[in-house]
Amino acid sequence: MEKFKLNDNSNETIVEKFSNLNLEYKNKKVVVVGDYFLDRFIYFNDADTKVSIYNNGPAYSINKVVLSPGAAGTVAKNLSLLGVQVFAVGFCGMDGDGFELKNKLKFILPTQIKSRYLRFVSAHKCAK
Repeated sequence: MEKFKLNDNSNETIVEKFSNLNLEYKNKKVVVVGDYFLDRFIYFNDADTKVSIYNNGPAYSINKVVLSPGAAGTVAKNLSLLGVQVFAVGFCGMDGDGFELKNKLKFILPTQIKSRYLRFVSAHKCAK
């Protein structure tokens, strides 16, 4: 099987390059300042869609809901997966979604993302 190369000038494979990149970023510290959102991905099957008795529009049957850090949370998550120690600085809502966001950030890599600098604000919503 032929190995994937990054470019003609490099003898490294993509896997080798990623491994080297991961080692290069290990033990670095980065502050990620920004808006922290909670992304919600809703999955449904079109075959299960029915007509709503309330408005004659589609009524979807939800199969799965996936919650994930969004906006600055995505950046923090991706950096932490590279081995970077991340300090999350920003605001999130003082609501259920803000609570979920903080738990998701802790769950990814508990020792990599420090979320103690996230401030909960009651006037701010974490998800739309």
